[in-house]
Amino acid sequence: MQSPNAPYAILPLAADEVQAFMRAVGHAFGRTDDDELVAHLVELELGDPSLSLTAREGGRIIGTATVLDATMTLPAAPAARCAGVTSVTTAPTHRRRGVLTSLMRRQLDDLHERGWAWATLYASESAIYGRYGYGAAIHSLAGRIDRTWTTYTTPVEPAAVDQLTVTEALDRVPPIYAAVADRVPGMLAVSPLLWRHRIAWDPAGDRGGASGRFVVALDDRAYAMYRIRTDWSSEGPDATLQVEECLATDVEAHRQIWSFLFGIDLVQHIAIQRLAVDHPLPWWLAERQRLRLSASMPLYVRLVDVGAALSQRGTRHDGGVVVDVSDRFCPWNARRWAIEGDGTALRCGPSGASTADVAIDAGELASLSLGGVHPDELARAGLIDELTPGALARLAALLASDRQPYNAFTF
Repeated sequence: MQSPNAPYAILPLAADEVQAFMRAVGHAFGRTDDDELVAHLVELELGDPSLSLTAREGGRIIGTATVLDATMTLPAAPAARCAGVTSVTTAPTHRRRGVLTSLMRRQLDDLHERGWAWATLYASESAIYGRYGYGAAIHSLAGRIDRTWTTYTTPVEPAAVDQLTVTEALDRVPPIYAAVADRVPGMLAVSPLLWRHRIAWDPAGDRGGASGRFVVALDDRAYAMYRIRTDWSSEGPDATLQVEECLATDVEAHRQIWSFLFGIDLVQHIAIQRLAVDHPLPWWLAERQRLRLSASMPLYVRLVDVGAALSQRGTRHDGGVVVDVSDRFCPWNARRWAIEGDGTALRCGPSGASTADVAIDAGELASLSLGGVHPDELARAGLIDELTPGALARLAALLASDRQPYNAFTF
């Protein structure tokens, strides 16, 4: 529903406007997309135009936002429906005029009315989305290491790794990903259309000077996607292996496929795009300090409906805590909530208690929601108020996850 205070008209996207929408997105990100790329992005992101919104001035699109209809694995629970928010832009000519706020207002209102409890996004700039109640919930790492230092502490048996064609990769890779995603909180399901994009779509202009994408698999247990940036020095080959993704269903297959990657000929340097913060790779390396790790782009989460979202995830603990949630952007969340666990299910509903145990903003609660951030960390930053002694420990136990949340790709 349109806010009466929106400075520009916020309207659903019409089916005959999808190309104009994607060209506006490209312009905002500093691209001049050709017809082939526009058509590809329309197919990928705008299959259901009713999930897309535009901000307009006259007949011109000056702001965009869309949603990928996805599911996300939750701690100790099955995957739940989740809005993958993407292509959020404001035209360069209309910055700082309330366009983004109007789009976010309409989008979250629409998601709430449709019964979506979770939303996620990757932010191009981290300062933007906190004001709309998003919190950094899934962190990952980028890594670099020289091949010289990739010896394992315990040798690994060589494995028969298959180089896959696009057709073979589309058949063999998705089941491995799905098997991993089923047990890792934060993992987003990948549709067949998105798999075709991730494996088959590989225009030369997007490679940054590296090779095309290679995909390899170890039986039905592990796969890796990578590129090679070829280079030579006066001493010989000096190529860099760029690992885009590497997942496995068991430890030995994981060790073996990483051993394969470290052994590729002519490579002297390895750059790893996205590692889980609890990835075992450092524990395998004899010289683990040589693996240089840095923070990668976090996944932001929004609890569109606090009660519905937290009630969809599970818990390994019992007990309860009353949380006073402030939410300036989604007022239906601003109230006291009783979060209770019985060792299996987590329940979150409105509380009639006269006092709360914890006071927290919706964005910080979103950061805690998948178990990847501990309440004490936010309390030490002054972002949570513990009103009852011991309440933070109870909240931490209820929202804990068996392992760190992770998502393997950006969207």
